[in-house]
Amino acid sequence: MSGPHSRCADFAPITWAFTRGLAGLRLHRMRLTMKNHTIPTLLALAAATAVTRAGTPAPSPEIAAAKEAPWITPTLDVRLRYEFADSDGLDPAHALTLRERSGFKTRTWGGFSLVAEGEFTQALVDDYHGGAPGVDPFDPRNSVIADPDNEELN
Repeated sequence: MSGPHSRCADFAPITWAFTRGLAGLRLHRMRLTMKNHTIPTLLALAAATAVTRAGTPAPSPEIAAAKEAPWITPTLDVRLRYEFADSDGLDPAHALTLRERSGFKTRTWGGFSLVAEGEFTQALVDDYHGGAPGVDPFDPRNSVIADPDNEELN
């Protein structure tokens, strides 16, 4: 063989390349030389790497975080609220209440978890009517602010 690629003709395999021309897809025959051996080699290396990395998947972040979480997590939520009410025929009412919600929750085990919490509301300023007879504070001369003292277990 003669020509610029005659040295490589003995070991250069023939490959087929698809190109897109005006008439659609065309099939071209081309010889691989040292210059265009690089792309197929890199493609083969990338494919081999993808196949070897397709083994065991890494655990999801939620599962990893759940395994590292403590069994019992304390919870605390505190709210301080001021309210003012002025109804016709009644004294103005002022209420400053503090609500605490405290408890704990457990880590998920077998698809279940446990949450226990208590909710407590105390009036720091109780110049108001709690809303119903028998609730504390109960001052029928004041306007109603429906935020009575209470203790609950959830």
